[in-house]
Amino acid sequence: LAGEAVTGGDGMARFEGLTEGIYDVEVQAEKHANGSERVFVEPGGLTSKDVFVARRVVDYRFTEI
Repeated sequence: LAGEAVTGGDGMARFEGLTEGIYDVEVQAEKHANGSERVFVEPGGLTSKDVFVARRVVDYRFTEI
């Protein structure tokens, strides 16, 4: 695990001190499906990535009877 963050109301997360490389970013939000994106972090700059998470409006639970 390279880092973990909780976003503010604007949905932005900031990770500092990451080295150059490829990272898998996983996103979780209440009442939303999980999302993930692969991000390449370049040295000496700012890397930005939008991760879409669909709103989950219905949950189904099946119980055997």
